[in-house]
Amino acid sequence: MAWTEDQQAAIDSRGQTLLLSAAAGSGKTAVLVERIIRRLLDTEHPIDITELLVVTFTKAAAAEMRERVSAALTQVLSKTGDPAVERQLALLPSAHISTLHAFCQDVIRRYFYTIDLDPVFTIAGQEELNLLRRSIMENVFLSYYEDDQKASVLYPLADMFGSDRGDDVLMDTISRMYEYSRSMPWPRRWLEKAAAAYDVPREADLDDMPWCGPVKDQIRRSVENQIHMYRQVLAGMKKRPALAAAYEQFAVEAAALEQLYGCSAWGDMQKAALAVEFPRLKAVRKLSDADKEFWEICKKIRNDVKKEINETVQGVYFSASPQDWLEGIRAMHPVMTGLVCLTEDFAEAYRQAKKEKGWIDFSDLEHFCLQILLREDAQPGSADASPAAEELRSMYKEVLIDEYQDTNGVQELITQLISREDNRFMVGDMKQSIYRFRLADPNLFLQKYRTFSREIGAAQRCIDLSKNF
Repeated sequence: MAWTEDQQAAIDSRGQTLLLSAAAGSGKTAVLVERIIRRLLDTEHPIDITELLVVTFTKAAAAEMRERVSAALTQVLSKTGDPAVERQLALLPSAHISTLHAFCQDVIRRYFYTIDLDPVFTIAGQEELNLLRRSIMENVFLSYYEDDQKASVLYPLADMFGSDRGDDVLMDTISRMYEYSRSMPWPRRWLEKAAAAYDVPREADLDDMPWCGPVKDQIRRSVENQIHMYRQVLAGMKKRPALAAAYEQFAVEAAALEQLYGCSAWGDMQKAALAVEFPRLKAVRKLSDADKEFWEICKKIRNDVKKEINETVQGVYFSASPQDWLEGIRAMHPVMTGLVCLTEDFAEAYRQAKKEKGWIDFSDLEHFCLQILLREDAQPGSADASPAAEELRSMYKEVLIDEYQDTNGVQELITQLISREDNRFMVGDMKQSIYRFRLADPNLFLQKYRTFSREIGAAQRCIDLSKNF
């Protein structure tokens, strides 16, 4: 098979942490299989297939990868009769080609004795877990209502989130906070930081808030789109003398949008945003049929821009002063603290209930595996590898991760702990990230895509496979 230059580079690269950004139809699976085959049959530095860890997102993908590797090896064997190829085929049933959850389960079965876990556990079904979760949630709420001190935490939350269905909305909020925190390596730390973010000092400025930069970027992207539409309209109007009066009005509105786009501080952006106005359009007469058709397009675009600016930019982001925003955040601090306290209590009660039943779920698989791979004294935010992680790291010559855009924070740290700085191969495509609802974090992919070098010899390298076949 003839490979493109980028495909060949992805197949041949060695001694790097490599991110392969592979668009749909770019042949990424074929490249991944070929890379595996080349590594197994390298005459200078051959490895066994059992020294590779290949992680896929689904069982079907893992089975397909195993079949493709088998077919490729069989084809080589039929042509060469090489005993080395025959050896790899014999080892293939023992190859570590699986989903990440299957890998986590293997790690737990192997090293369960390093943590407080009964090896006789069952991966519970979703219906069983849902029933247990609901029962535990109701028990936790009942314990809060029956305790005066805890009730003082729960009552404000119940008032805020309550409805004619009782506490269902609040329970759902707690459940979602719990689930999201479990996609993080240190759930408790994430929850506590989430609450602390609302503890805003009196001297703070809105521009200092960690979320302010991304929000301003979002506003600028929106305004940039409106400016682009206005520029297209103005270019067409300039060619039509009958629309000269309207051109002047559109130009003034476009200038106001550009003024807003050029601001950086929140206060300046608010002032510029509230200065954007869309007065009644001046009448235009004696238009030709072509001019009338174009004028209708102009009015439609203007109405769309006006709606976005009035309802979203002015109506949502800049409806309150910076000080009012900060006061609103401070007012939410006790609420968030209460939510976190309730979530942590639920998490502990749910953990204990699963332990008593000998049940674990898929999130538990990840966290138990992570607990095994981290040193017992590892602090939140660290990546201190345990002896078990060091043993696995020495076992795997390369760690290959498919569908990397659908990885979450726990999975990222797990693969980091069993990899070296020069043997991780990650394949993915931001445009194919479809599992945010399963708490995947495509920003992990995006951060590497933006920061990894495109240079051949870089320690952290990114290769783009953009050609569609």
